[in-house]
Amino acid sequence: MFSASRSLYALAAVVVSAVLAGGVGAGLSFLIEALNAVGELELVARLAVAALLGAACGTGWWWLRRGGPVTSVNAALSQERRLPFLRTVADALLQVVCVGAGASLGREQAPRQVASSIADFFAARIDPQMRARIVAGAAGAGLAAVYNVPLAGAIYAIEILPIKRDKTFYAVALAMSTIATLVARTVTGSQAFYTLPAMRLSFAQLAWLVPLLLLVVAVGVAFRRILLRRFHLPANTLPVAIAVVVAASAAMDHLLPGISGNGQRVLDDLWSAPAGWQALLAILVAKAAFTWFAIAAGAAGGILTPSLALGGLAGGLLSLGSGALGVETSFPAAVLLGAIGVLTITQRAPFFAIAFGLELTHAPWELYPPAIALGFAAFYATKRRR
Repeated sequence: MFSASRSLYALAAVVVSAVLAGGVGAGLSFLIEALNAVGELELVARLAVAALLGAACGTGWWWLRRGGPVTSVNAALSQERRLPFLRTVADALLQVVCVGAGASLGREQAPRQVASSIADFFAARIDPQMRARIVAGAAGAGLAAVYNVPLAGAIYAIEILPIKRDKTFYAVALAMSTIATLVARTVTGSQAFYTLPAMRLSFAQLAWLVPLLLLVVAVGVAFRRILLRRFHLPANTLPVAIAVVVAASAAMDHLLPGISGNGQRVLDDLWSAPAGWQALLAILVAKAAFTWFAIAAGAAGGILTPSLALGGLAGGLLSLGSGALGVETSFPAAVLLGAIGVLTITQRAPFFAIAFGLELTHAPWELYPPAIALGFAAFYATKRRR
């Protein structure tokens, strides 16, 4: 009887946490959409708002970190610690606002944190191993709900998070990501996060996969090494440092669209109205630099979508270069495959990167073999590198 009641409680915690993760994903999607209005302001007003919001976020992080770093999902799982609910949620909301104001960081960390903190609350009375499964599964579910990627969300939890992998966890992760995505779809819809233009991809065109692999390895390794070279500013400088970086990102975005924010606009522009190689190269360098600036200033956020943007730019450059040499390539395919390749390297997770890229775009089936090939080739080519 006691064992049965514990199993039912665990099952209820899985379902409730997954449903709430879907609600979190939908709610944060609306908040993200509302913050997009900052980027539509006139330049002077945009810079003023960006600086003000950046200073507010910096002040918030200074206050939160007075008692030490905010516990991350990875730290909670690896050190078997609880996630402090209010601090975790506050940190996540600051991330969303900071990126909306213009910081060049991803917003995907926020839904993972909020969903995991909620799951940690509901699973508090369950044995530690099952609680860890539910908390990790909720992180993947939050990601799945925001981006409409149920399989990638489950794979994220399984492949990346520091948790013991077994059949029970596989089932929990997949069930939670599926439920959360279905809940979010009732509000946000089931359309692909990115819309791929029509393309034709023949076997003869795949010869450019080799130079594309070399390019994404160079970009991915360089970006990963840049991110590892961090320094920590004094805590009392956070409001000023983050305000300056966010405002500078917004100003640069006026010159090179896509520098501010998580990188979604970069990929949208690549697939709708691609620019020349000079502009793509400038955006690639500036995007990587301003992502590092944001992290160095003390802002918190993810690097999934900036990685996708940099990889997409690399793929676009390769396609333009091949075209100039008379080699036929598919520009949309090169952008997507480049994005998958760089994400594989920065996350060191080929299964997740491949699933994430394909699900984000509802890519056609003919892109699956080259995506799988490039993803695993990029992983093994950089496996021993830092």
